[in-house]
Amino acid sequence: MRPLLMRLSVALLVGCLTVAVAVPGAQECNGPYKGRWPTPEEIETILRNHQAWQEAGARPNDERRANLCQVGLHEANLQGALLRKADLQGARLLRANLQGAYLTGANLQGARLDETDLQKAHLHWANLQGVLLEGADLSEADLSRANLQGAVYEPNPGKLPIFWTMTDPRNNLQTLVFHNSPAALMTLREAFKKGGMRTQERQLTYAIEHTKRLQAWDPPWFKPFVRDKRPWQEQLAGKSESLFSYVFFELPSGYGMVPSRALTTLGLLILVFSLVYMVALLTARGRAGIWVTWPADRVYQEQGAKEATRITTAFFFPQLQARAAGRWQGVLLRGVSVPLIGLYFSLLSAFSLGWRELNVGTWFARVQPREYVLRATGWVRTVSGIQSLLSVYLLVLWVLTYFGRPFE
Repeated sequence: MRPLLMRLSVALLVGCLTVAVAVPGAQECNGPYKGRWPTPEEIETILRNHQAWQEAGARPNDERRANLCQVGLHEANLQGALLRKADLQGARLLRANLQGAYLTGANLQGARLDETDLQKAHLHWANLQGVLLEGADLSEADLSRANLQGAVYEPNPGKLPIFWTMTDPRNNLQTLVFHNSPAALMTLREAFKKGGMRTQERQLTYAIEHTKRLQAWDPPWFKPFVRDKRPWQEQLAGKSESLFSYVFFELPSGYGMVPSRALTTLGLLILVFSLVYMVALLTARGRAGIWVTWPADRVYQEQGAKEATRITTAFFFPQLQARAAGRWQGVLLRGVSVPLIGLYFSLLSAFSLGWRELNVGTWFARVQPREYVLRATGWVRTVSGIQSLLSVYLLVLWVLTYFGRPFE
């Protein structure tokens, strides 16, 4: 008996936490029909009073406004109902008939719309945060500017809404989730793809891949008594894959939703690694450090040396620093040289990619007024190699996500 009670307590706690997470900002329900199943006569009265409220100017505190939060309306016939700005927060509308209903600006936050008939329903400006749309019929439904944040989007894949009404940023397509199958999301994504709406297509790709990744970690909160019976090795593999996907795909590009994020990350890494090379310039001793080698066939043989020499703060602007030695200008030039050398070597390391003459790093080197090659040894070389690998990956990821669809 005690294990059963413990499981019930855990399920209830998980359910409460789920509602709190899935439906942020939910208001307390104080409607007169909370937890009740209104009779057809009561529903008719509610609709009549609500229409009168709208005709009177729709004042917020008017009691005639339909307050149906957390009401039970299973299989209710609300076809063509005028419920603009009605409060249906947390309402249970399973298999209800809302065909052609006017729900403009209605609050349906956290409502259950499982297998609900929403054909040609007017849902523009509606609050659909956290609604469950499993098996719903959304044929020709208008979702202009509807807030779908965190909605469980699993309607009938063959009965989808008017997809071009879901192009507003307030639709929050990237936050959609699914419980069992991404088929409806994939069908909607294909519609956006055919319509040339790349932004919405990318948002849905993120929604699909993000949900898949989370499912490797989250408990089956929508089925609290169903345990994951897979072997622990398989569960560990799934979580490892999820972590890999998060670090290498979701963070740097949002599964292609934000391709520019890869380039932004690359730029930030160049700045971060430049700080490491500045430290190496000032503190590295022994075999570790940044060195300069001079080609034997250089034009001006008097510049440089036969042996590799360690980079110092006097490497940039050598003539100016020599003339300003002992003066405040010399101190200033040395201080400026440190971040410039670190940033320049970071750029060379980041773009040390290519093949033979098609090496981006050598293109940067051609802007040098002198002929030399910078090299790293010891731990500095290891850091430079890591930066090169990360940079190549981020550049490839940007190209693939900007010009292609690698996550489809």
